[in-house]
Amino acid sequence: MKKLAAVLALAFGVVSGAFAAVDTTAVTAYIAGELTTNVVAVALAMLLVVFTVKGIKMLRRA
Repeated sequence: MKKLAAVLALAFGVVSGAFAAVDTTAVTAYIAGELTTNVVAVALAMLLVVFTVKGIKMLRRA
């Protein structure tokens, strides 16, 4: 059960990382002042880091 949670957390981290990458390119496309998109990209990047770290820690423990 713990391994499943770890794998899910890692997968979520990878997916949110992909979204953050797409968002960041979108932001660079309209740097004009799309603060909301920028905030979303930063939030997703943070989620990526948090979930990847959590997933790795959980996999080590499992």
